[in-house]
Amino acid sequence: MKLKKSDTVPVMENALLDLITRIASSRSEPNFLVTRANIVLYASRQKSNQEIAELLRIHFNTVAKWRQRFMQGLPLLNELSRTLPKELRKVTIELLNDQYRAGAPLTYDRTVRDTVKRVAIQSPKDHGFEISHWSLSFLRDAVIKTINTPEIQGISIGAIHNILKKDNIRPWKIQYWLHSKEKYEDYESYSQKVRAINAIYDLADELRRNDLLFETFIYSFDEMTGTQALHHTHSRPVAPGHAAHVDPNYVRNGTLAVTAFFNILNGHVDASIGPTRTAVDTADALRKILEKNPGKKHYFICDNLNTHLSEEVVRLVAEKINYTGDLGEKNKRGILKNMDSRAEFLKDDSHEIVFLFTPYHCSWLNQIEIWFGIINRQLLKRGDFESVECLEKCIKAFIKQWNDGYAHPFKWTYNSVPADPNKKKEGVNENEETA
Repeated sequence: MKLKKSDTVPVMENALLDLITRIASSRSEPNFLVTRANIVLYASRQKSNQEIAELLRIHFNTVAKWRQRFMQGLPLLNELSRTLPKELRKVTIELLNDQYRAGAPLTYDRTVRDTVKRVAIQSPKDHGFEISHWSLSFLRDAVIKTINTPEIQGISIGAIHNILKKDNIRPWKIQYWLHSKEKYEDYESYSQKVRAINAIYDLADELRRNDLLFETFIYSFDEMTGTQALHHTHSRPVAPGHAAHVDPNYVRNGTLAVTAFFNILNGHVDASIGPTRTAVDTADALRKILEKNPGKKHYFICDNLNTHLSEEVVRLVAEKINYTGDLGEKNKRGILKNMDSRAEFLKDDSHEIVFLFTPYHCSWLNQIEIWFGIINRQLLKRGDFESVECLEKCIKAFIKQWNDGYAHPFKWTYNSVPADPNKKKEGVNENEETA
């Protein structure tokens, strides 16, 4: 079809074109944004407004409107692609969004609206309601009780929702988060640990680039405890037109503990599997890893679990590095005295074997957790195991399959340290520090 003057073809920089393509194919963006991004994308492919309207099943005028609006903002977007790529998405979304419209006059004045928002962020128990969180109906009752004027008696749930929506207040929603005690109480220790782990991941990248995969070994390790051998008694396989059926009733056939080591350099996994997770089990698993490449520098990234800081692990490391000093006595003196003294010995970088401990409640810094997510999604979550022997056999087969054909190092992109939260409380506006 021949293009008209109104069918101007947008010529976009690569970064902008990639962004528009991602939005156009997104399943999470609002539908109106996806539609408008598709209008722009088809326009860049020299489609006319009429063709785009037919392809997207929307009105011709809609296509013309958003094509013209995008063309007006295109010079700025192309400039941002070259000079400020971090701002590109924000400005593009603003351009594809509806422009501000005043709408109908407000039904309720500022006092009412402020009261609704203030009550919404307070505890229901402060207003005499024995509930854990607000719903819209309870919140409406509390607002009526608080204001207690004739004009507020008829306020609807929809009006309450619209008032809260403007400030994105949703008291019926909950989001889990993990409070790192160490971050707040000993920020210096927290930041040092984060920097040390990021530095080791950078070292791994450097070793890969220089093809020095067998000079230094870097492992991330942890345990999956209580891995259940569950047998679902009445499951049905997938069939055309039907998803697989999994009966919620199951038989517990026992549990296993999996101590897994993820090689940061090449993505290979080694694991020790057994019925228990004790200090002896951890030391035995570490011994197997160390004996594969004796005399080489080893780094181990792990959390602060007591079995990682046990007497057995310290004695193993001392044996492997030929340490001749006095280790002391557990709970009494020397290196073995307590977990802090053992940690200082294990993380001594002058040793051939060095441990790096994540801050408390920061397991996301440990790459083995990424691999645990993979095996859980691909095997354990929907697996069916008639015995612990069957479970162990399947885990070992999965690890072999991973190492033979799917092993790869994970791309680590986090390279900063969150700002000191105590300084934020004092009013210091501080951005994230770079590691």
